Amino acid sequence: THPDLPTYPFQGTHHWLTPSASSARGASGLGTVSASHPMLGTAVELPGTETVVFTGRLSARTHPWLVGERPDAARPDLDWLVAELALAAGEQLGLGRLLGLTPQAPLVVPASDSLQIRVTVGEGAEPGSRAVSVHSRRSEEVLGLPWICHATGELAAAADGPEWDLEAWPPADAVPVAESGLLPENASVGGVWRRGTEVFAELALPDALRAEARRFGLHPVLAGVLLGLVAVKGVLPEAPGRWRAGAWREVALHASGASVLRARLSPRPDGSVSLLAADATGSPVLSTASLRPEPVRHGVLRATDVAQQDSLFEIEWAETGTRDLPVDPGTTWAIVGDDPVQARSSLMTAGRYAEAYADLAALTAAVQAGRAVPDVVVVPFLREAGDLSGQELVDAVHAATARALETARAWVTTSVYDGSRLVFLTRGAVAGVNGAEDASAPDLAVSAVWGLVRSAQSEYPGRFVLVDTDLAKPTWRALDRVVASAEPQWALRGRTARVPRMTRPAPAGTLPAFTVAPGSTVLITGGTGTLGSALARHLVTEHGVDDLLLTSRQGPEAPGAAALEAELSALGARVRVAACDVTDRGALAALLDGLRIGAVVHTAGAVDDGILPSLTAERLSRVLRPKVDAAVHLHELVRENGVERFVLYSSAAGIMGGPGQANYAAANTFLDAFAHHLRSRGVPATSIAWGLWAEASGLSGSATGDRRPTALRGTRPLRSEQGLGLFDAAWAAGRSLVVASRLDFAALADDARSGAVPAVLRSLVSAPARRTAQDTPQEKDDLPHRLAAMDPQERETVVTALVRERAGAVLGHSAPDGVAEDARLKDLGFDSLTALQLRTALVEATGLRLAAGVVFDFETPLDLARHLIEQLLAPAASPLDDNGRSQDEN
Repeated sequence: THPDLPTYPFQGTHHWLTPSASSARGASGLGTVSASHPMLGTAVELPGTETVVFTGRLSARTHPWLVGERPDAARPDLDWLVAELALAAGEQLGLGRLLGLTPQAPLVVPASDSLQIRVTVGEGAEPGSRAVSVHSRRSEEVLGLPWICHATGELAAAADGPEWDLEAWPPADAVPVAESGLLPENASVGGVWRRGTEVFAELALPDALRAEARRFGLHPVLAGVLLGLVAVKGVLPEAPGRWRAGAWREVALHASGASVLRARLSPRPDGSVSLLAADATGSPVLSTASLRPEPVRHGVLRATDVAQQDSLFEIEWAETGTRDLPVDPGTTWAIVGDDPVQARSSLMTAGRYAEAYADLAALTAAVQAGRAVPDVVVVPFLREAGDLSGQELVDAVHAATARALETARAWVTTSVYDGSRLVFLTRGAVAGVNGAEDASAPDLAVSAVWGLVRSAQSEYPGRFVLVDTDLAKPTWRALDRVVASAEPQWALRGRTARVPRMTRPAPAGTLPAFTVAPGSTVLITGGTGTLGSALARHLVTEHGVDDLLLTSRQGPEAPGAAALEAELSALGARVRVAACDVTDRGALAALLDGLRIGAVVHTAGAVDDGILPSLTAERLSRVLRPKVDAAVHLHELVRENGVERFVLYSSAAGIMGGPGQANYAAANTFLDAFAHHLRSRGVPATSIAWGLWAEASGLSGSATGDRRPTALRGTRPLRSEQGLGLFDAAWAAGRSLVVASRLDFAALADDARSGAVPAVLRSLVSAPARRTAQDTPQEKDDLPHRLAAMDPQERETVVTALVRERAGAVLGHSAPDGVAEDARLKDLGFDSLTALQLRTALVEATGLRLAAGVVFDFETPLDLARHLIEQLLAPAASPLDDNGRSQDEN
């Protein structure tokens, strides 16, 4: 058999780098000065101050030695690199001596990403000295990302030439010792000698690094071997097993580019050491009056690695004003569905008349009979307050989301409502509105509705609004304003209005171990799947968990289950793999009978993606059960054990609203609310809203496959090691909800410029406030006006190019001309999700209202472009009509 070939032509794309004119001019072409160091590119002086900022980039692709075998291992070579960068900046400013350098967060270089480096030299505390600091951050071509400080210190001018040397070598009274096995293997050790408490060593770089070393003050690999002498037995009374360079004092480089060192290390009474290093002739290279080793704490390195990723967020409900929001007194309103709290009466008391209908079908019938289509339709989900639990809660969640799905689906498939907004009005359905310490319990039965509607909002921008209220009188007046705003989601509490924003929590200084009481078992549902098995391995190897119960539907018959059990058992853990449907309370109870469950990590789930019109109550329930039903059953069955951790694997789709995932978003938003509910009752519960993982799984498919472009716009996939680090930081954060997603800030910045960035991300991505100025009063730069000024052939060229570019972007083509103008759209690989994404992209570009499957209504991009031109230039359809503008030019 042969694989199926694509129905579209193979793409020929040029991938050679073409240097720009500015790069050819070097740093001066950018208005900066070149920095003479391989890790620092340019230097910028800040006028009117003594501050000079040196910029650079660290990448394992250019310097593989930057990454060790383990990201959480001690790295004395990187400790020196921080000092080297500070010295390099000082050298360029005539300040060749480090008076002192105090370490902060360890420097951790990611294996596949790069870091931006900043060395800042500013005003000093004393005359003749200058302050210096070294920072890094994730490498992105955007502003506003957080920086991590690695060291602060002081620079000064170099002292007079050193009065010491190591020409007599080896020292006549030194005794050879066989200690070289304690030193790193990436450099050769010519010998080690002792003289009392002092240690001498001859060290050399491998030949492959010698040319590179000529550009460094002291190559970090060679410096790392030098610092490794601290571990030689007897150097320090209590040498730490794993250590990092602590405070440095009086550090100077007397020569640069050494590949061979003669080194002398001398212990000091205060527990520090002094270092002297010379070249092969004995002439001075490095002197350090004092270096104090300090123990490396495993949790600190893990915390720094996580902070460097900048992929952990929380949801904050930001207060915002509503007084300046415009109100159109001519807007017409209606309410559909049950109204147990008399919402219609409250609206009318606030000055807004609204007609009531039994449901949306009744309103539709009235419209078909001649009633005017209302501009705003409110569907209340204002259930009477009550604390549900067990099966009663499960049934209520299924019922509420089924009703929401039915209403939303009818809304988008009934064309008369294309120009109206549907408002889902809830009470207490969202958690943490008043801050992280807000312990008020959410309405769990309705919480999942928010996830479902968030997905609908991403599929049909501008058609849905979510408003959560406490029913106070001022909220009804505010409701009139917020439903017409650009914000899709609101929480109204009394006179205060809030909108959800994703923010960065303060980074943790260290990460604790995931531990449970002796004799307790850690239960991982979905434990044989991609995410569950990776977590099981992580808990055993990184946290020392020694008793695991892994469940899945297939149990021991699942692919890789036997090998996983054998692997973890060989590491000393007791591992049981069991087949169990966690949605079946009876089966789960039988499995857990007699076990003391110390921690639960619920990773199990199911997906059944489809755009809103294609979803059914059955497809919704199929996805809800492994999340909603299972989480409720798990808590009820383990709560008597005093469970120490209750971690729920949720999804960022429930927060950012993944298109085509309304059922999945609903299920996961329930988990977010459920974790808050449990934490408010003293249970240490955390819901982790994950972005996409790079490894293929039953839930996500492949990160490079069809789910990534549609469901996770503005994100990048997480590698397993990144995700597991985020897991540690998330459960340790002490919050009920943490978002763990690797955002693509460059892509989001582009979205912000076009106004397409999701509202929940607006606090992380700044949108430009300026518009493009017009040179003449008549000039208009919107698409209809530009097209009106063109001849027919130009119009087709411009709009066809727009369609081709948007279609290619949706389908993942790297070249803008990847889709031909005469290509058959139905043969390009569009499915319902990618067709929806193309529709959304064309709506953003044109301002038109287009059917979800518009791509399937036309033969080629040219045919679709001709339809768009017709709609854009038609007086009745032009968006200009809404503002009463003249259509004479059309």
